Amino acid sequence: MLFVVAWPVLSEADDTALRRLRARYHPGEADLIGPHFTLVFGAPPESEAALRRSLDQLRQRPFWFM
Repeated sequence: MLFVVAWPVLSEADDTALRRLRARYHPGEADLIGPHFTLVFGAPPESEAALRRSLDQLRQRPFWFM
């Protein structure tokens, strides 16, 4: 399995609200990582190297989430 984490651009109020929600419902993990999306792609283990090469070539840019 390949996990990809994406960090959205959030307003300060939204960032604070999400951090509070995480602290309330996941107190043990809330300080490990800020608000994010985790994308999970099921793929056979032998595909991992090719998938990592593809991800390394992607352009990254901030995105807004509403």
